[in-house]
Amino acid sequence: MPAGAATERAIFPLWSRSEQLRGLFDYIDAQVGAGSPLRLAGFDNQASGTLSRDSLTHDLGTFLRENGVDPTSWDEWPDFVAGVRVFAAQGFRPGGASADSVQTFVELAREALDRIEAVKSDRADATFWSLVVRGAVTRLTPGSPETRDAAMARNLTWLVRDRFPEEKIIVWAASSRIMAASDAIEELDGFVSMGSLVREAWEHAPFIIGFTALEGDILDVSNGGVLPLSEPAIGSLEEIWSGTQHDVAFLPLRDLQPAVRWLDEPMVARPLGYREVEAVWPRHFDAIVFTRVMEPSRIAPPRF
Repeated sequence: MPAGAATERAIFPLWSRSEQLRGLFDYIDAQVGAGSPLRLAGFDNQASGTLSRDSLTHDLGTFLRENGVDPTSWDEWPDFVAGVRVFAAQGFRPGGASADSVQTFVELAREALDRIEAVKSDRADATFWSLVVRGAVTRLTPGSPETRDAAMARNLTWLVRDRFPEEKIIVWAASSRIMAASDAIEELDGFVSMGSLVREAWEHAPFIIGFTALEGDILDVSNGGVLPLSEPAIGSLEEIWSGTQHDVAFLPLRDLQPAVRWLDEPMVARPLGYREVEAVWPRHFDAIVFTRVMEPSRIAPPRF
């Protein structure tokens, strides 16, 4: 399946149908036969695309049968399959479903998880299926002790340590999700990001890059319109950058030299969805990319 087709069926249109990203998906296809192809793997499993509804239980059933477990021997397998189709269509969120129907499916998912974890296999996909079903339970369980970002951190850790331990990995996510020490920012009300969790857990710290812009427009994801960026605050990182000649710039924040230690002081900046926040930014990002004029994502018609 071409990368464009797979992404259109698996990722939110905001990204999968962005006109600016189509060149990336075409590049992935062109590199399939190369010595070092670029591969995509998800870690925030929201089941937002049609592939989840159409293929998830089929592929899970195939995995179980290949490991000596007949899923149809489980009397509730048809109910679990039906529940996946219903709740996958809602990104494994309760949506308008009754509390009883959500609880019934969560119990079925936990039973499915028991069957997956009972499989005696050292194959990578055994852990994969466990992570997928655990993630669905987390998203559907009100007051779950595990947050979405904790599930993301667990999935990403498995990809890095177990599935692709020898590969160079680029993580594509919102700055608010990949930032470190998120709970140190008062405006975020104790939110603990995926980036905070993996930086604490991994032996080798990831290099975390945030993004910001001075002016231009962004896509309004709520209605598909366009929102203009406001003027940056006086003394903010973006306002200081505006006095340079750079249209695009990369600002390293790790291991600051004495001449730029002023960056290690509280400063207003807006890498978090263009919301102005005061923070000591080297605690949260190892670098920030600056774009002078931001262009909104242009959502194109489906290609597949």
